[in-house]
Amino acid sequence: MRTLGTTLIVNRGETFSLTRKAFNFDGTPIILSNNLINPYLVITVSSTNYPQEGKYVKKIWYSLSEYSKFASTEPYLVIQIDTPPDGDVAYQRVYYIVDDDGEKQYYYYDGTSMLEYYFEFTVQFLNDYTKDWVEQEYSYSVVLCDGTRMYDFLLGIYVNLYPTEVPPTNNTQLYLEICKTNPDLVKNVNYTSPLSSFSMFKILLNPSRLLVYSNKSNPGGYQ
Repeated sequence: MRTLGTTLIVNRGETFSLTRKAFNFDGTPIILSNNLINPYLVITVSSTNYPQEGKYVKKIWYSLSEYSKFASTEPYLVIQIDTPPDGDVAYQRVYYIVDDDGEKQYYYYDGTSMLEYYFEFTVQFLNDYTKDWVEQEYSYSVVLCDGTRMYDFLLGIYVNLYPTEVPPTNNTQLYLEICKTNPDLVKNVNYTSPLSSFSMFKILLNPSRLLVYSNKSNPGGYQ
């Protein structure tokens, strides 16, 4: 895998990892609120930017459940970074100082010390689906989202249909049991997705180029 700005150049069937630091449009790092319940990054690979029948679409869900979350999502200017301001507790906010070159440096307090802050993610693209890519230009995008877990959504429907039954413990069985009684209730529902609906949806990367070649078709260069 090679990169040219946001453009990715890969070989068909290649397994590779994409690591990115994510920022808001004003240049500040993404800061997750502790009000988020089920935060995910969704990386979408599409064969075209325009809807058409039969186009290729692959969504990769990346859980942010283990990421640090903060009471405030607004960076807070401080003069020194040795200790947090009086009264602040761990994960209260992200702080920044402005260095001699005018650059902002970001930190957070973990309850023990002040640590450098940035928002970075690494997503692995596996051969299981890159082998299905053909030699053409795709697009990929990244969004930050939060919402209702698919399991909770399906469970609510199941309980209404079968109030005296012990519900299944996974999406697949919930979906299949619902379909036995009233499939219209889950029409067009992709039960394999972690979330059923979004309460927050933030674009981190607009659709960008993903160029796919065979191992032989692009031995040394790209366009």
